[in-house]
Amino acid sequence: MRGAKPGHEIEIIEKKTGKRRPVTFNDEAATAIYRLLAVLGDRYDDNEKLFQGQRGPLTAKTFTRLVKQWCADINLKGNYGAQTMPKTFGVHQRTRCGTSIPELMVIFNHSSQIGQSVPLR
Repeated sequence: MRGAKPGHEIEIIEKKTGKRRPVTFNDEAATAIYRLLAVLGDRYDDNEKLFQGQRGPLTAKTFTRLVKQWCADINLKGNYGAQTMPKTFGVHQRTRCGTSIPELMVIFNHSSQIGQSVPLR
């Protein structure tokens, strides 16, 4: 992660499907990573995962628990979890930006429209 700049691309391998997905850093992501690495200093080894929990890599279950706690901390009503943010992103991309379903399928690494919950407009 060190040396990553806006426009830098990394590849993520999805655990569930084994699919490879490229992710490109924007300015905000690169800045956030620089700040995190500055705080971690020598405690971060470039060969380990960047986002770690106290007991190892963050899982979807752990992330859902964190999101629920953050929402409770600010008294946000509703049922939120690990899928809330990508789903909301997809809805906004579709309704506000007019992003096509095939484009969203690439973003989310979906191979089929069946069962997807992004509105068609």
